[in-house]
Amino acid sequence: MGAGASDRRLRTGASALVGAAFTGATLLASLGAGPATAAGPAPAPSPAQLGHQLVRDPVPRVDVHARTAAADRALVRRAPYPLADTFALHSLPGSAHTILLDFNGDDVSGTAWNAPDLGLPDGRYRGWSLDGDPAFSDVERAAVQDIWQRVAEDFAPFDVDVTTQDPGPDVLDRSSPDDPTYGTRAVITSSQAAARAICPDGCSGMAFFDVMDLAVDHAAYQPSWVFSDMVGNDLKDIAEVVSHEVGHNVGLLHDGTTTQEYSFGQGSWAPIMGGGFSRPIVQWSRGAYAGANNPQDDLALIAANGAPLRADEAGDTTAGAGPMPAGPAYITSDADTDVWSLGACSGWVHVAARPAPRSPNLDILLRLLEPDGTIVASANPPSREVTRDRATGMGAWLTLRLPPGRYDVSVEGVGHGGALHAYDGYGSVGAYTVRASGCAASLRR
Repeated sequence: MGAGASDRRLRTGASALVGAAFTGATLLASLGAGPATAAGPAPAPSPAQLGHQLVRDPVPRVDVHARTAAADRALVRRAPYPLADTFALHSLPGSAHTILLDFNGDDVSGTAWNAPDLGLPDGRYRGWSLDGDPAFSDVERAAVQDIWQRVAEDFAPFDVDVTTQDPGPDVLDRSSPDDPTYGTRAVITSSQAAARAICPDGCSGMAFFDVMDLAVDHAAYQPSWVFSDMVGNDLKDIAEVVSHEVGHNVGLLHDGTTTQEYSFGQGSWAPIMGGGFSRPIVQWSRGAYAGANNPQDDLALIAANGAPLRADEAGDTTAGAGPMPAGPAYITSDADTDVWSLGACSGWVHVAARPAPRSPNLDILLRLLEPDGTIVASANPPSREVTRDRATGMGAWLTLRLPPGRYDVSVEGVGHGGALHAYDGYGSVGAYTVRASGCAASLRR
């Protein structure tokens, strides 16, 4: 069902996601008429033009864990940034491509959402709130940071800025095929009015399909919607819905099986475009899991439809090893290996590579190398599910005694258990930090 870049046609995609399962109405992606070519707001599409149909997904719910005062205090304590900076977070400032996580609400008027068949009245729709107060409490600010971290990790391999700071229409809207600056807006909302209008049968998210890099009437197909109440305001689940809906914006269809529209995963793993609420490792997919019905190459399609891959920061071999990074580095594909120079080492040496702190996608294989590429030691602890929101074994470390010499360290993404039983290395991409002691890591080769 994918469309070529030269003949992209408007389709719609929607997700009905509740708790750790899907329920209610689902707006299926299907071919329809292309967007209008005239300037200004898009004409109201008819149901025939949108080509959609509604179906139900009667699958079991699971209980959403209730929030507690202790959990809220812990959330505030672990907020990685000052709470005052919550609405100025950027994963890649300066990128020409943007994913805005809009927790403040949006004025949605004159768009395809407001057309008679979708039925959203023109107007401003409230943002996200746990307590009904439009002002953001410390708990809510910490929660926004948590959600942002998770979504930023899903899109970490790409040249796209996941941000909580509204950059304005000039940055988000695309005016023509020659306009290189554009993005998409995901509205995380507590608005029951929006949810009832868009999803009268109940859903937790909905988005237009393949519109992030749309060159005509771009603003008419914004925003995508995330209805937080439908997932019990669970932070992991909200983030899963955001990435899933933005996935529709960049041309991804649902990852299902031969018997169900959504795959809920296997072992500790699930696909982002399926239903990953009950799994701690949720990654982009190419449909290699057991019973997969969608062979889309998610990483390639995201890169082709609005968010190209990041530039590689390090060489793949010892000949191109770079100086140790001071901050996060990134694995962008299963073919990407980052090699870093440790410089001169002697005696006890400790090297550790850690993935992103919230919902990491990257399962790390760490190797210590001699200058000719000979492997001195390697570490790849097996991943293990602890809770639906935490897996161990995603990072790796080495502690060993070395004879004097120069050494390098390599980082790459790997799988565990294979694609048919757990996951392979395809979606093991994302951010990591690497640190070493016992070596002159500041030296240059």
